[in-house]
Amino acid sequence: MLGLWETGTGPLKIRLHIAFRMTAGGVQQAPAILRAKGVEPLGFTGEPVTEPVVLGWMPALSIYFKDPDGHSIEFISVLDDIPDRRFGVRPFSAWQARACHRSRPPLAKAIARPADFLYFRPMTDSLTHTSPFLVAALYHFVSVPRFADLQAPLQTLCEQKGVKGTLLLAHEGINGTIAGPDAGIHAVLTFLRAQPEFSGLEHKESRASKMPFLRMKVKLKKEIVTMGVEDIDPNNVVGTYVAAKDWNALISDPDTIVIDTRNDYETAIGTFRGALDPKTKSFREFPEWVRQNPGLHNKPKVAMYCTGGIRCEKATAFMKAEGFDEVYHLKGGILKYLEEVPQEESLWDGACFVFDERVSVEHGLKEGEHRLCHACRNPMTAEEMTSSLYEEGVSCSHCYHTRTEEDRLRYRQRQHQIALAKKRGQRHIGS
Repeated sequence: MLGLWETGTGPLKIRLHIAFRMTAGGVQQAPAILRAKGVEPLGFTGEPVTEPVVLGWMPALSIYFKDPDGHSIEFISVLDDIPDRRFGVRPFSAWQARACHRSRPPLAKAIARPADFLYFRPMTDSLTHTSPFLVAALYHFVSVPRFADLQAPLQTLCEQKGVKGTLLLAHEGINGTIAGPDAGIHAVLTFLRAQPEFSGLEHKESRASKMPFLRMKVKLKKEIVTMGVEDIDPNNVVGTYVAAKDWNALISDPDTIVIDTRNDYETAIGTFRGALDPKTKSFREFPEWVRQNPGLHNKPKVAMYCTGGIRCEKATAFMKAEGFDEVYHLKGGILKYLEEVPQEESLWDGACFVFDERVSVEHGLKEGEHRLCHACRNPMTAEEMTSSLYEEGVSCSHCYHTRTEEDRLRYRQRQHQIALAKKRGQRHIGS
């Protein structure tokens, strides 16, 4: 079977990665070359190029093929010189780190010359898992007196491994979201867990079809999540964690009040059924909302949730300090719930806002359909983008009546610069 990887459980769909030098004109020749070897092309995943197309860590054009037995193959042609002609990539790359097999079977030599076989990898039917960027959301409350000493080595490591995003360091711990090639993310996580303070660090993974961050920032902060209330320390007192599989039973209990601790622009696109929405503009407003709502004491149980869990660490600690006894929070947050709970059993309605270029994720952590208004940073649905008040990069139905014409003129000028950068094949810093 041509290009088929056999395992003990039978044939699997595979990806075949072959790196070789070719011009843009050579792209059109590739299907004919493969047809001659019995491989039927399914079509290009990108257009014929005159400039490199970035796919993960390397400039490439990806073409999908099908072998005579109907098994999918992804053929990646690298449009530049290969640093290492033995394997096509340096050892640290994600492709090397996840390699299942590095030999050079006859198929590789038969398709193109010169050709360097990279590896076979099982191929799934989920586009979520075939997206090239791994996204890791993490936080850990712990006393870190030396937190400032970690800033420089973390920044350097992330830049070396092609990782982007934001990490916040403070006396009380670490918080952030990063994205990059699998090997790069794993290298950063390994470094963090090698520090005694972060040995128990947990993280949540999802995937992105394109890099969701523009740059890497490691920042020093007073708090890793800002509530603005003194002497609230989740290391001393915190609510009871509830696993995703047990969450439905808790929030369905009539003796439970359910509170969404996120901000109004987040809750607008998704929430748990029956949850109270404080409609806060920032997390700093949450303590005052609690104090202004004595009715929260009317039921014995309080269940709280947020995106990844970190805000609930402080929110439940605050609630305990305010005299609430039975306080619970969703372990791993909404992201863990959407990952683990089947959609047919879910009590979640809508999408979950995330603080990166994906804007939202849905059940199974699939990328959502929302887009961000770059004028007000609010998420928009497809329907909202048809509004007469929507102008890309300038306004939307959320912000049109709260901005001036001077504001919109400034936004149009910025959008024009973004469009010019896109034509040059660059990404504008304000996009």
